[in-house]
Amino acid sequence: MSSRFEHFVTRVARRSDFLPIRNQLLITMKRDAEAKYKNYPRTVERMKKTWEEESYMRNNDISGLIANNIEEFLVSYLIMLFPFRKRGITLEKVSTPSRLDVVIGISYDFSEKELKIIQNTLETREFPKDPTTEKICKFLFLYCINSFAYPIEEVFQRPFAFMPQSVKAEWIDERLKVIVSVQGREQ
Repeated sequence: MSSRFEHFVTRVARRSDFLPIRNQLLITMKRDAEAKYKNYPRTVERMKKTWEEESYMRNNDISGLIANNIEEFLVSYLIMLFPFRKRGITLEKVSTPSRLDVVIGISYDFSEKELKIIQNTLETREFPKDPTTEKICKFLFLYCINSFAYPIEEVFQRPFAFMPQSVKAEWIDERLKVIVSVQGREQ
């Protein structure tokens, strides 16, 4: 697991310098997800199948599809396409204010090993904005979640995006818990 996480962090650092400017991080996460030549199409196909078989498509209930299948879709997306541990992910809240909006509160508990990998990456090269370990953890988790909009767009054939509502981090012993709240909406 740690070698997969290390390769991921190194790749993201090389491609984006951990900068959200001009969507560098988001594009990097999208490319990283799409590079999983088997898992990415499987994720999209599972979503399409559920969208077409259930009453979601008939009712145009985009938010219902996402909220009712959050474990199967978003959590498995973060585990299969990115190197996040299932035990580290916690769904804090999921709500659907309308058929087009979904609000997701989710957290990830970065382990000591993962934090050391990020710290080593920061020490081995120079970055333009001199980021901290905490900032990198926030960016990694938030932008991986935001990249989930791309497979959703493929399913619905309409623009979709996640906008951050809040991103917090709290240290628990030697671990860092990043809590993200995003609102997804058809654009």
